[in-house]
Amino acid sequence: SRYLFQGKNYSNGKPCLNPEIDLAAGPISASVWANQDLDQGVSNEFDFSLFHDWSVKKFALTTGYTYLRYPHRFDQIDGERVPWDPSQELYFDLSHEGILNPTLSVHYDFDGGKGTYSTFGISHSFEKPVSAISLGANLFYQDRYYEDTGIPSCEWNANLSHSFGKVSLTPSISRFITWENGG
Repeated sequence: SRYLFQGKNYSNGKPCLNPEIDLAAGPISASVWANQDLDQGVSNEFDFSLFHDWSVKKFALTTGYTYLRYPHRFDQIDGERVPWDPSQELYFDLSHEGILNPTLSVHYDFDGGKGTYSTFGISHSFEKPVSAISLGANLFYQDRYYEDTGIPSCEWNANLSHSFGKVSLTPSISRFITWENGG
């Protein structure tokens, strides 16, 4: 219903959709993610990602690259509408299957953001034959990412994943808790 990134509301409390397409061939994958602002009727973010997955026993590692483009997104600077510049990131996601399934994700933005943002998460899933329920929490951290440093927020989330043959549907709900000194 909203576009929240590390607790920051990029949809001004208005509804949006976040469609995503993923393609995979072995350990190599590509995805396109978008933010469709339903209030303004425009897509104002596209993320194009390429990544590689590795796994060893109960550990999984994903490394990748993302190009971020922000059409129809502006800031007000000195009374003028200034468009957001595109950006690029390198990242890794590390996870361990086990008690609370800990995850660590670190993104290094070497273009527009010139810093890092990270997420530490825990979760637990309850598996069924064609569906799974997952409950989790995430803690976010930024280091000079768009000049912000600190812990901006935490998130509590739940989702239900259901498979229909080779297609899956995953509705989810989350609650962000954000504090003033976060960025």
